[in-house]
Amino acid sequence: MLRGERLLINHTKSTLLFCRRQQTAINTTEKTNKIEPERPNNEAETDEFKDPSGGFGMDIDWVPWPQAVSVALDLNRPIFLLVHKSWCGACQALKKSFSTSSKRKELLELSNKFVMSNTNDEDETEDEEYAPDGRYIPRLFILDKYGKRYPVDNKKNFPSNIAYFPQVPDVIRAMKMGLELFEKEQSGEKTEEGESDQKKEKEGGKGGGKE
Repeated sequence: MLRGERLLINHTKSTLLFCRRQQTAINTTEKTNKIEPERPNNEAETDEFKDPSGGFGMDIDWVPWPQAVSVALDLNRPIFLLVHKSWCGACQALKKSFSTSSKRKELLELSNKFVMSNTNDEDETEDEEYAPDGRYIPRLFILDKYGKRYPVDNKKNFPSNIAYFPQVPDVIRAMKMGLELFEKEQSGEKTEEGESDQKKEKEGGKGGGKE
């Protein structure tokens, strides 16, 4: 056998061996994915995996989205809903703003007046109520205690992405607007309740006079 032929055969064997290993690795990965979703491998990743804040700060009391409305009804608070993704650059920039902003203290104080919730990756709700102009990310919504959107948006700065609030000062502005709407709503409810009570008292008084 000529030297060139031996080299060609050896090269072919090496190539085939690599392809087989690669194919085995691919097949193994596919089987693993079918059996069980990928989980964190170390303690740090496990903590992040369990982190309900989604990276937006454990010093904020975050509530899982499925429980947000029931908690809001119990506490009588508006809801802060932030939709984001782990792979999104704009979301990462917002996370950084949450941790480094000079207005972080004000953000934390405001958060105590809301039921704070965020959805990450596959947790995102499919409800069209929370995608009024598309499913871009991040999206921020201020909701009433029943989960309905308040007319709080950033249309002035982002007319095509009205739920985009890129930095903490923008987020704070949205929270203040939402809180004002919620408080007005509450005042209206109290006024209606008061008028109803007064009406009942008057009707009761009239009834007593007749008896």
